Amino acid sequence: MIVVCIPRYMDSLMCPENQYILKIYMMDKRIIDITGMKFGRLIVESYSHSSDKKTYWNCICECGNHTVVRGDLLKGGNTKSCGCITHEPRGTAHNRKDLTGMIFGDLEVLGYAGTSNKKAQWLCVCKCGRTSIVNGNNLTTGKISSCGCSRKHKLMKDLVGQTFGRLTVVSFEYVNKHREAMWLCKCICGNESIVSGHNLLAGAVKSCGCSKRIDLIGQTFGRLTVLEFAGINNQGGVLWKCECSCGNECITSSHGMINGHTKSCGCLNKDILKSQVGNNNPNWRDDLTDEDRTEMCNKRRLMTPKYNIWRHSVFSRDEYTCQICGSRGDIQAHHIKRWANHPELRYDINNGVTLCKKCHKELHKGKRIA
Repeated sequence: MIVVCIPRYMDSLMCPENQYILKIYMMDKRIIDITGMKFGRLIVESYSHSSDKKTYWNCICECGNHTVVRGDLLKGGNTKSCGCITHEPRGTAHNRKDLTGMIFGDLEVLGYAGTSNKKAQWLCVCKCGRTSIVNGNNLTTGKISSCGCSRKHKLMKDLVGQTFGRLTVVSFEYVNKHREAMWLCKCICGNESIVSGHNLLAGAVKSCGCSKRIDLIGQTFGRLTVLEFAGINNQGGVLWKCECSCGNECITSSHGMINGHTKSCGCLNKDILKSQVGNNNPNWRDDLTDEDRTEMCNKRRLMTPKYNIWRHSVFSRDEYTCQICGSRGDIQAHHIKRWANHPELRYDINNGVTLCKKCHKELHKGKRIA
């Protein structure tokens, strides 16, 4: 269809029954009829007008609004709606590109996974087999191209099969909290140990510890006699199987035995504690009587409901008054007959008397009541 710009007084010619009159004003400018075509949400209803060598078309949007749009913007995909798309949240079905099936680096998009912060999220599977949910913008811009495995491999130099001193790297184990690659190594002596790649490459570790190990077999440390090598602990210390003079066997480090921190399987401490009973104890006090010591040893046992009832009964009977000096402050309940020697009288009110702290202390230094 060949159309020209029509003056305002010719508007009546634009009615449907007079459309054929347009052919009278044929010029060199040719316009492709796009009536009925759909562009995004817009459906072209009819030709509108031309201005500045641009053609405008009457369109209806899916939302129901009518609008006039330039033809070149429709064909170029620059205009897809009446403007309603811009008011919708990002990531909605009409406002996102379907990435399902596309591959971005090591990631293949499996499907749409919802929105987060108004941004489309996509479920992806990595070449390594792991699945992850990735922001669509990060996929299309190339910011994320794997689940993270590719970055780890780039940062980590493969040491499998290499030899460092007496150690041969068998396999990769894990990455520690310091982000160092840890490798399983086998020593010439047959032992296996896990060593960081940094220590291997720097030459800080060249064996499982056997090269620096002093043979202690047959030597005696305190009550312990070393029987055989028992391996390496997590800190790289050498462990030995030992027999104690008491007959027990234990595993301890060479560091503890050489420095004198370990002298037995534990029986030595028990024997020392048993030998420090009574007046052999370094904390023994000659100024305490047997009742004082018994009371101190049974302090927790004395603080029972039954003892508290007896104690307050004695206070109540004596009107909360010291029976020696008559004071009423800082009082204590004293057993007339000793607690240890007369268990049958421990909770007898008649075997108790109220004393102040000062008189109670002086009483234990001198003569007892009754």
